Amino acid sequence: MNQPTTYSPGTLIADLPGVGTVRATKLRKLGLFTAKDALLHFPRGYKDFSGDHEWKDLLGGKHAAIIGDISEVSSHTTAHGRTLTSLLVQCTGGF
Repeated sequence: MNQPTTYSPGTLIADLPGVGTVRATKLRKLGLFTAKDALLHFPRGYKDFSGDHEWKDLLGGKHAAIIGDISEVSSHTTAHGRTLTSLLVQCTGGF
């Protein structure tokens, strides 16, 4: 039985399976040179929703994660044919 190959964070990205020289060249243009670089790279539009927030701390127009119980769900179709779903979430400090 073959031993699995292990890679370190410092392994060059071109040495990772499935990358190859052409893709490695493209990844280098993004500043990705090592396995660690690839693991820590997030897309430009990435939003971190880790953690939870108190209702009183939420700000209009900002994304946030909350923890609560869904008490109502409703859906309807918009004039443009899309489905709009609304949730009523009960959480500590408000709805």
